[in-house]
Amino acid sequence: MSHILTVAELTRALTDVLEAEFAFIWVRGQVTNLARPSSGHIYFTLSDADASLAVVWFKGGQGRGGKTGVDPLTGEVLEPGRDVAASLADGQEVLVAGRISVYAPRGNYQLIAELVQQSGVSDLALAFEALKRKLADQGLFDEARKMRVPSNPARVAVVTSPQGAAVRDFLRLAATRGTGAQLRIHPALVQGEAAPAQIAAALDAVNKQGWAEVIALVRGGGSLEDLWAFNTEVVAEAMARSSIPVVTGVGHEPDVTIADYVADRRFSTPSAVATGLWPLRADLMQTVDGLEADLRRAFAAGMERRERGLAELARGLAWLSPARRLERLEQGWRDISRRLLTGGERLLADRRAKAAQAGRDLLRAFGPQAVAAREAQALALSERLGLALNLRLAEASRRSELLAVRLAGLDPEAPLGRGYSLVRLVNKKGQPGRLLRSVRDVAPGDRLAVRTGDGEIPAIVAARPDAPRNAVPDAPPGAVPDAVPDAISGATPCPMPGAMPCAARGALPHATPEALPPSTRAASRDAVPGVIPETMPGAMSSATPCAAQGAGHVSSASAGSLSASSVDGPSAGSLDGASPAGSVDGPSAGIVGASPAGIAAPRGDGTPQEQP
Repeated sequence: MSHILTVAELTRALTDVLEAEFAFIWVRGQVTNLARPSSGHIYFTLSDADASLAVVWFKGGQGRGGKTGVDPLTGEVLEPGRDVAASLADGQEVLVAGRISVYAPRGNYQLIAELVQQSGVSDLALAFEALKRKLADQGLFDEARKMRVPSNPARVAVVTSPQGAAVRDFLRLAATRGTGAQLRIHPALVQGEAAPAQIAAALDAVNKQGWAEVIALVRGGGSLEDLWAFNTEVVAEAMARSSIPVVTGVGHEPDVTIADYVADRRFSTPSAVATGLWPLRADLMQTVDGLEADLRRAFAAGMERRERGLAELARGLAWLSPARRLERLEQGWRDISRRLLTGGERLLADRRAKAAQAGRDLLRAFGPQAVAAREAQALALSERLGLALNLRLAEASRRSELLAVRLAGLDPEAPLGRGYSLVRLVNKKGQPGRLLRSVRDVAPGDRLAVRTGDGEIPAIVAARPDAPRNAVPDAPPGAVPDAVPDAISGATPCPMPGAMPCAARGALPHATPEALPPSTRAASRDAVPGVIPETMPGAMSSATPCAAQGAGHVSSASAGSLSASSVDGPSAGSLDGASPAGSVDGPSAGIVGASPAGIAAPRGDGTPQEQP
């Protein structure tokens, strides 16, 4: 528990719980420790064999009805000289009715007595509790079976004694409350042995008639014996089988009977029944005034809504009227006619302005001055076109000649006509195979196929000769032998026997591009790589012819070793047949100059000679 209580808070909480749980109880016991202080209150202890309970009987609750002879709490008529408070003494067996409370200064709970009776009625209290438990088990006290009591009923049947004061109080209040109701009194005894049967018969008669909206069962106050007719099973069953709601007003506030538990609604007194069934007429008139005001406001609001609707309908009718419709159409026709006339005039003026502007533009574009300017421009363009065409044709013709020279230099058959030969190894099937590039590639008895310019000669290797001393040894692809740079520069003799010192074909010995004539330099710049420009043969007339006159046909030792990077300027690519990587492939790779294998090589005058 999160909150710590003080003693006062706990005492108040216990007081609330006890007073709510035991609002009115009956306790039977023996009077002990009786005390009568000067205040007039009576204090005593109510005890039995197992427990004791403190009881306080205040002066105001003692001797009720001393002047009138009627107990205002129970309604019973007191006998002369009967005063329980005065005759109360220790050792008496009494029955005390009251409520449980807590005396805070001492922290004791006690019974505040409202009524003290002699113990002779204690048997009735036991019978009351037994019948209460029995009827509760039968479900007669269940709220689910109880009917709703109508408010402000117009027809009420009253079951009571017509001579009692309770019925007179009930009728007096009923005459001043509600909107007026019809009452029927069904006489019945409300005290004595014959009372339960008469009450049950009256209830059955009211249900048989079916006239009443509510049945009121009322009786004035009295002792427990006086009210015992309403604590009988006969009356309880008659109320339970009633098809009309039953309300009770038996005794006074502390009095609770079995009929109160079975009733559809219980009131504390007969007067409370009248006040509960019918409201005050002043309240009704106030309610009527409120309803009237609400009705007036609702009527005014409804009239206002209908007036607005009527006004809207009137405006709609005026809008949909044929005369108004003709007026709107006429007005629309006038507006459209005016807009059409204005638009036509504006369109005509615009078209006229555009036509005048178009005439001026045509005159400016196709007038005599414009035609003369266009003719001059066309003549200039024609002259430029003719000049460009002639230049283009001359360029194309020059390039065609250069390509023809290069194509002739790449002809693999051309060197064969000048005395060179192609040697191939003959395979086992008798067909020529790969080209012979070195004497080390053959063995005695190998068959060869020697191809010349006009045919093919079969041959057989009789012996494997050694490589000539002046032959250039094989070098890895891309490497330039030591003799090749000198041969290119013209400083050393050409490696081919019988050949004069020379430069590679397409290069001028001891010449640079700056030493060439202007026409030769222009031709060399436009030449296709590897093709001899047409202006260069004249420049090369002073050079000694090289033994390898075929364009791109160099000996196998040097052709596979020269790289395009060995020659720069106009001489780049003048070794026809040499690839950029420096190797020679294709048909010209096997054309021999100074062949180490002893194949015929041309003399200086072009005739073949044998190698030593």
